[in-house]
Amino acid sequence: MKRRAFIKSLGLSSLIISTYSFLDLKQELPPLSPKHGGRSILPNTLKVGDIILSTTNKLVSKVISNQTDLPISHARIVYSTQKPDNPEMAESVSAGVRIINYQEMMNEDILSVALRKPTFPNAKAPELQEWLLSKLGSDYDYGGVFEEWLALKVKWKNIIRSVSLGSPKKFYCSELVAEAYKNIGLDLLKYAGKYPNRNSAPGRFVELIWFDELDYVGHLKY
Repeated sequence: MKRRAFIKSLGLSSLIISTYSFLDLKQELPPLSPKHGGRSILPNTLKVGDIILSTTNKLVSKVISNQTDLPISHARIVYSTQKPDNPEMAESVSAGVRIINYQEMMNEDILSVALRKPTFPNAKAPELQEWLLSKLGSDYDYGGVFEEWLALKVKWKNIIRSVSLGSPKKFYCSELVAEAYKNIGLDLLKYAGKYPNRNSAPGRFVELIWFDELDYVGHLKY
């Protein structure tokens, strides 16, 4: 499947990665949405550390999608698979960092896709869980979100990145996922500079599929 079709199959037809044009990139990629030859998966397929990208019908999701030009608006990380049919996910929402289960997630999402770090060190799973547990109740990083939005919308990105609007003690959704990985020694997003140059909007995780940093696992809901 061509890259452009690959994006559409996930519902990411507006995603532009870096300065590349998908009209010019000809590499074959695996399809995503089950409607386009991808696959539906059950919750017992998930592993600790998997990244869940999603969106809902809520107003905040629509605002995020509109401002980022992406149909995804949220990122979570699988926290526990102790109950295979109802695994738990850690996420950061307006009320702060929390843990929800699969059933609660399915009640909210209208689209839910699982990605996986192929070289995720299983031995590090307890460390990842401990770090996430230590962040429960942390405030939502509104400053970081605003900074991310400015970097997407304003031409002088480097200047915007030099102003720390966020807080290292607060997290927005994809920032929580990225920092959880960094805590176990995996700089998933390969930040180009020191904090606050995070560039960890949810769309970045989709970008990593094309560079073999993340694998598509399947659709939980579509």
